[in-house]
Amino acid sequence: MFQRRVNLLMVLFSIIGGVAGFFAGEALLIWGEGRMPHFFLMGLYFGQLALWVAFFCLLAEYISPDINGKGWRLRNGRDGWKLLVPASLVLMLVAGIALQFVYGLYFGKVKPPQDILLAVDTSGSMTETDPDQVRLQAIRNLIQSLESDKRVAIITFSDRAEVLQDLTPVADQSMKDEVLGLLDNMPEPDGGTDIAAALTVSMELISAVSNDGRNSTVILISDGFSEVDLDQALKPYQEARVGVHAIGMGAENQQGNNLLKWIANRTGGTFYEVDKVQSLSGVVTQIYRSTQTWHLVGERTGALADSLYYAIVRVGCIVIIGALMGLGAGSMFDNRYLVRSYLVGGAIGGLLAGLILELGLQGRGPDWPAYFYRGTADVLLAIILSLSTLLVAYKQSSSMDGADSFSFRNRGYGGRSQNGREAQGTHRDFN
Repeated sequence: MFQRRVNLLMVLFSIIGGVAGFFAGEALLIWGEGRMPHFFLMGLYFGQLALWVAFFCLLAEYISPDINGKGWRLRNGRDGWKLLVPASLVLMLVAGIALQFVYGLYFGKVKPPQDILLAVDTSGSMTETDPDQVRLQAIRNLIQSLESDKRVAIITFSDRAEVLQDLTPVADQSMKDEVLGLLDNMPEPDGGTDIAAALTVSMELISAVSNDGRNSTVILISDGFSEVDLDQALKPYQEARVGVHAIGMGAENQQGNNLLKWIANRTGGTFYEVDKVQSLSGVVTQIYRSTQTWHLVGERTGALADSLYYAIVRVGCIVIIGALMGLGAGSMFDNRYLVRSYLVGGAIGGLLAGLILELGLQGRGPDWPAYFYRGTADVLLAIILSLSTLLVAYKQSSSMDGADSFSFRNRGYGGRSQNGREAQGTHRDFN
């Protein structure tokens, strides 16, 4: 008989598993960004999330076997624990690697920015905000890390904007050294802040090479505020699909930070608020890397920020991840009907989680931090997975009906041995 049941303890434990997976995932993202390829990072992210959720769901059913019946705990409970890691961590590690590889592919004319323009504030307030010129060291570190196919330009701005270095190839170390040497000629901090002028001059450099067929991006660093006609200043960026990534130095400069956030949002870029100048170099590097590739639980920037194709691919990948998490969870209970229930429930949870990630991370929802949307998606997926047997009817496995069994293993108990004799002590119905 098919039935719909829910294990309330499993629902509670799934929330715990989702929260644990979220915090572990955030720690992994903080540590792993820039240290490992995105495909492996996403494999680990979803692998550990699946492990936490599966562990707590299995623990809940082992404590209170409302879905499978008490007989399952005695017959197959130990085998469920044996399958825990292969059916969650290993399965999702492989799936995460494969799906991130697909999501990170460039198609058609889409390609990462090859021209990097750095617009650096040199106004008088920088003597207090950045007395040790940390922003120059951040630029040096970035230039040293650029690949050979990149070009870089440096624009300085205070009361007006000037080009310190036009777009220049950095194909080898000697070329990089020439650009780095120009940083010693950076103007001393003085005057006010004209962000509109910085945007105008940066776009003039981009327009001058628009026939080269290269994509561009701008990294804007400032601690000030100025009056900017955003419609006029940003229209060329929107038409050329050039993202402006803005860094606000100093939490006390809220008016200026709000302006920079608007500039980033309206051009498909990202905004970072840096309270401590010592962290500036890491932020600049993170922005650059985010323009070169993207991952399933992060924001797409620049020309691809509003891409319908990549939006569909991301949601589709998360649906597959949810379905595979359900497949793994159902297989631990050794019941093909449960596998179907968890497979469907996981796909539904994956669909909702994918929509939350896509809409939230791409700025189509409230202006909340990215980790909020990741946490919501992780926990929601875990909850819906635990409710699968309520959403999709299933049939309990019976020890007297081998047709209901779904197994990856060939046991030496719980059925007939090769010589036809029944194995001892396990072929019973405890329900």
